[in-house]
Amino acid sequence: MKYIIVYNDTIRSKIIYTKFINERNSDIICAIKIPVLTKNKSGKTSTFLIKKLLNSNNRLKFFHFFQIFIYQLFGFFNNSTLTKILKKNNIKVYKLKNFPNEIFLKSFQKKESVPVIIFASTTTILKEENLKNNVILNFHEGPENYKGSAIFYYLALKEEKNYYTMITQPDLGIDTGKVIKKSNLISIEGKSIFQIFLSGVYEQSKLIFNITNLELTSNKFQKNIKKTFSYTYPSKETDHNLKKRNIKNIEFFDLLKIVKISLIEDSDKLYDYIKKLINNEKT
Repeated sequence: MKYIIVYNDTIRSKIIYTKFINERNSDIICAIKIPVLTKNKSGKTSTFLIKKLLNSNNRLKFFHFFQIFIYQLFGFFNNSTLTKILKKNNIKVYKLKNFPNEIFLKSFQKKESVPVIIFASTTTILKEENLKNNVILNFHEGPENYKGSAIFYYLALKEEKNYYTMITQPDLGIDTGKVIKKSNLISIEGKSIFQIFLSGVYEQSKLIFNITNLELTSNKFQKNIKKTFSYTYPSKETDHNLKKRNIKNIEFFDLLKIVKISLIEDSDKLYDYIKKLINNEKT
């Protein structure tokens, strides 16, 4: 089995993929980096996510600023971004403005005599031109009834004690499609928002190894897909709701931890540090 990785270069993607890249680099055909804010049909940068984020919780804004832009800045100079890790493993990285279409993806698969799985860890809602005749898998840090953005906030607000993450074969909806693999239950009782975020992406970094021997068919999609409820970014009033439930929101020291994650180059040190953060152990 061979793999193509399509990703946004963020803390989330670094945690999901680093171990897999280091251990399975010979099986990875290439990686395709796309921006968090992709281009629309007219060629202009989509402002949909920006508008949603501007109306969201202030601490979430800081979190995303650090997990995207500060991470990329520090990681670039320290050679520790996901893009740098891919290149160190001699994996070709292509940079596109949007999620690649069927023709582009198929061009890499023609020479392969084994199935090719395309991993997608992006903010993009996939279209027919992406899914057609491909095996694309998506990472989702929540169960089926938690669709949408910033799920780690809503798991806390709903006072869930446990949850699981999933790898799915997406269709044309938001976090819909066939469930391929579920993780073990993750205990989040007493965890902060940042710890819930880390626990989900850390579990995905292990779950990815469990799909390597599965027989998968091309993604199926319905053109008239039934709309389902999905969460949007939490509001500015979320601080009060979390405080009532005695749950810690993103804090200043969490942002410093993102900086440290950005700077860690060694795979074992990266996951050891994340495990300690999740379990409140000394770092």
